[in-house]
Amino acid sequence: MDDIRARVAYLNGLAEGLQIDASSPEGRVLSSVIDVLGDLAEQMTGLAEAHDEMADYVEDLDYDLGALEEAHYDNRDEVIRFVPATDLDDVDDDDVEVVCECGETDAFDGHHTHAD
Repeated sequence: MDDIRARVAYLNGLAEGLQIDASSPEGRVLSSVIDVLGDLAEQMTGLAEAHDEMADYVEDLDYDLGALEEAHYDNRDEVIRFVPATDLDDVDDDDVEVVCECGETDAFDGHHTHAD
């Protein structure tokens, strides 16, 4: 962005060096165009800075999310697998059995009520 600002400053210097009459129609147009280019260069610089800040922020969020995912998913000692009661021989139809990868099995009544 500094390159654009430098180029606009160069154009401004050229216009001043040509001693263009700023009160003439052509001088007013040229002066206005250079002013607009300067404003655009400043705004683009601000946008580039904001973009860089946002990119850093997103990178930090991505790192934090990755750490959370690793802590939540990768550090689990046991994975729970639900087995439908119809696949089990010794469980009532209304019961649910949970089988852990470690081999332990836990069965409970499949009806759950909430105390309001």
